[in-house]
Amino acid sequence: HIPSHSFPTHALPIWTTIEDILAGDPRPHYQNDPTRVYCFEFHEITLHFTVDGDTAIVQSPESK
Repeated sequence: HIPSHSFPTHALPIWTTIEDILAGDPRPHYQNDPTRVYCFEFHEITLHFTVDGDTAIVQSPESK
C-alpha cells in the first residue's frame, strides 16, 4: 500500500512500477518479521517499507 499523498501525480508510472516490485516481495525469503523495515532505491527514490502478511506498507518514500 502506497499512500496517494506520498508521490506527485507526474510520477505515477514510476510508482506503478514500484508497486509491481513490492508485489513481488523483494525481501529475503527467510525474513518474516512484520516490524522489520526494509529499504530499496529505484529511480532516485529511496523506499522504506514493512511487510505484514501479504501487504507491503511504505513507511517513507524519499526523493534524492
